[in-house]
Amino acid sequence: MKRLIQALMLISLAVVAGCSGISVSTDYDTSVDFSEYNTFSWMEPPKSGGYDLDALMSARIKDAVDNQLIAKGLKKASSDPDLLVVYHTGKQGQIQIDSWGYGYWGRGGGVDVYSYEEGTLVVDLVNAATRKLIWRGTAESALPDSPSAQERTESINKAVANIFASYPPSK
Repeated sequence: MKRLIQALMLISLAVVAGCSGISVSTDYDTSVDFSEYNTFSWMEPPKSGGYDLDALMSARIKDAVDNQLIAKGLKKASSDPDLLVVYHTGKQGQIQIDSWGYGYWGRGGGVDVYSYEEGTLVVDLVNAATRKLIWRGTAESALPDSPSAQERTESINKAVANIFASYPPSK
């Protein structure tokens, strides 16, 4: 019985740990030649009713995006950029339900229910001349309950690095 309880605890921990992965997707305009873009600047986000972040989290996101774009060979411009960058965020409650069997020796199985907050970060690259969206990267992940400042910075850096892993897109 002790081994069964230990096994169930390990399975539960693995399931909760599985919730902490980052899911990333990107999309882009296939007619765009991304090699033509050399500079970028930030633009004000449109009012979309998303999840508002404090100034510290906003600065972390901007720093992480700046670092990724600079690493990709773009330069930050104070005027007349090729690309405009904007981010959006969202947060939503999620519930995960796991069934763990049909029981043994005449006893029923069980169900574990986990609730957690899932955060979404969307980074858009917009052609500055046409104001047309040309690239979008999205990351979704479970949000920790009470992260430290260092954990927040690390998770933002990881999410943004994952978003830009396939930038510029190859045709």
